Amino acid sequence: MIEANFSNVYDKNVEEHIFESFEAVPLPYQLYFNLETADKPTKKYAVYAGLGTMDQKAEGDVYPSDDALQQYSYELTMVSYGKSFAVTKEMEEDDMVGVVADTAADLGRAAAERLAINHASILNTGFTTTYGDEKALLALDHPLVSGTEQNELTVSSDLSVSSLTECMYTMMRTVDHRGRVSPLRPVRMIVPPELEKTASQIIGSDLEYGTTDNQVNWFKNKMELVTDPWLTDDDAFFLQAMNHGLVSVVRRPFVTGSYVDGPTGNMVYTADMRFAAGAKIWRGIFGSPGA
Repeated sequence: MIEANFSNVYDKNVEEHIFESFEAVPLPYQLYFNLETADKPTKKYAVYAGLGTMDQKAEGDVYPSDDALQQYSYELTMVSYGKSFAVTKEMEEDDMVGVVADTAADLGRAAAERLAINHASILNTGFTTTYGDEKALLALDHPLVSGTEQNELTVSSDLSVSSLTECMYTMMRTVDHRGRVSPLRPVRMIVPPELEKTASQIIGSDLEYGTTDNQVNWFKNKMELVTDPWLTDDDAFFLQAMNHGLVSVVRRPFVTGSYVDGPTGNMVYTADMRFAAGAKIWRGIFGSPGA
């Protein structure tokens, strides 16, 4: 920044503007990620296959034994992000408020945008990026101790009453690593802006959406709706159970700072944070990329 580029007045509360702007940006991921902290540069998760169904035991026999088996591990590495801008001595002397405040606000928004993009990318790449079990987060064939399980719609379909019904039935029939039925009931639907209207009509109407039969809407009050503008596929939709594996881990929260640059005399304002987003387990999230 140099004085010749601006004609407003300088603001003495720059760091406050940065932080206020950061907090003003809605961050939808906070509604559908588990929020955690880390005290180390990495955070590791281990996924186990639990014990099998209890066996029949005859009188006097020893108790049948079983072991929990580790299936895979997943590690998140904390990443630092930061940005700064400088204010010249001339701008400070001439008390140029507006443009400095606007730039401070831009810095706050830039930080919030980075958080939003990184977290939404877990779903944006959910059908392609592999995780601990060497499968995409959303797949038709997650390996179990015996067999496989899916958390993706068998036939990729757009959001509709029929596709949502199939998703819910499939989630309720989910089995665990030992093949035991481990039903998942969705409590949340996550959609891009283009699907917000359709999703609201399907899960919010008193009567079943898209028919004239006056049937009670089976989906009503079953789940909340989260719209995330940072989702990039306009026809992909996702369901989430209460227990799920999406994790947002903060190593260093968003902080602001300032210092005087000795050689130039400029005041430099900074903002930075350190975090990671990922999925420690696929179970509890379900989706379709659309038709």
